Amino acid sequence: MTSQYQCTWHGAFRRALAFPIGLVLACASLSACGLDESGLMDVPTVTPPFGETVDATAPPAVDADAHAAPAAQDASEAEAAPPVVVPDARPPVVVVDAAPETSAPTACDLDGDGHRSIACGGDDCCDLDSDVYPRTTSAWFTRNTRCGNFDFDCDGRATQRYTEAKCTNSGFACSGEGFMGIVPCGIDGLWQTCAFTTPGRCEANPAAAATKSQECR
Repeated sequence: MTSQYQCTWHGAFRRALAFPIGLVLACASLSACGLDESGLMDVPTVTPPFGETVDATAPPAVDADAHAAPAAQDASEAEAAPPVVVPDARPPVVVVDAAPETSAPTACDLDGDGHRSIACGGDDCCDLDSDVYPRTTSAWFTRNTRCGNFDFDCDGRATQRYTEAKCTNSGFACSGEGFMGIVPCGIDGLWQTCAFTTPGRCEANPAAAATKSQECR
């Protein structure tokens, strides 16, 4: 009887000690994991400035200025960068001008037409007029030269461009035109056109005459 009672008492004593010890171990485990007795994570307390409320569970704020600074720095560096000069690979264009007909006046070329005077061994028969020099182009004038004549091509004579009217009758058509008579250089004359005045008669028609100046060189 006594032995049975002792065994019962010892068993109850051990069970009584097991609960507190288990409780202590559980609390120690919760403290080591950062959990309180309710099983929640221990969140650090943030002390806000006076008069403000801070939500510790909200995500951290992003500094917009810190992120915009590199972009502004890149823009300033782009503005400060010197321009890139790309060399032109095309060959230069060389413009070759024809020799000018006129040049600066000199003692032997007073009119500056590029032709030396006859007195200096040249071929310019009138070194006072830049329109007078030996030429092969068809240039005609109604004025005289500054030397007082109409010899613009220095061939020693005044050549008239237009002659007296000469009519040609082909039997089917009447053609031809010219001045009525001989007209000197620079003088106005009557310019006539040939036509059939009567049946079969081809001649200049005075009724259709017009005024025209005689050109020479």
